[in-house]
Amino acid sequence: MTAADAQEGAGGGRFALLGNPNTGKTTLFNRLTGLRHKTANFPETTLEARVGRVELPTEGATETAAIIDLPGIYSLELDQLEAEVCRAVLEGRAAPTGETVAAPTAVCVVADATNLPRNLMLVGEALRRRLPTVIAVNMIDLARKRGITVEPAALERALGCGVVCISAREGEGSRTFRQRCRELGSRTTRRRVLAKGCERGLRKSTRRFLTERWMPGRIRSQIVWTA
Repeated sequence: MTAADAQEGAGGGRFALLGNPNTGKTTLFNRLTGLRHKTANFPETTLEARVGRVELPTEGATETAAIIDLPGIYSLELDQLEAEVCRAVLEGRAAPTGETVAAPTAVCVVADATNLPRNLMLVGEALRRRLPTVIAVNMIDLARKRGITVEPAALERALGCGVVCISAREGEGSRTFRQRCRELGSRTTRRRVLAKGCERGLRKSTRRFLTERWMPGRIRSQIVWTA
């Protein structure tokens, strides 16, 4: 796929895919785009950028949007090249080679359902950018096997953005996630997002969103620590 193809297929907007390393972010990118993607670099860096097209369901038709797989990072505030590139893309100051430099239509944050407390810090930082946002709580199948139940409705009320539980590897929740992306791409008003610094409150309240059932000690200690 050429850069021109990506731009032509961006009628449904352009989405930035953000997440910690090892959350299955690239697996989700591959699930959404299939073979409809290209590999480039971010200007003046050796960081690889993958840009693809994703089909979003609409009434009686299918809308196509562009999606950028950003480097995996633990925080947007880190003094490192990967974090700087992510900040620049979200602020509309940079784009992969061949792409138009502009802020994304929306941000899709991928979080690990088996380690949600740790991932919420990046979620909070992303919401502070005040872009329309949807959270993909990935690896939900592994979480269930470990006795972890995630309540997306409760997370949505607290975060003020859409939350979808998915398994990128198995395809679970993929259609629902695409629908949420389409809704973000078509909105003219932006949803309420967290004020600066609220991610600390999120980490403290995480226990409300997880139900402990026969959980390994390591995961249990993480949830107690955030309560």
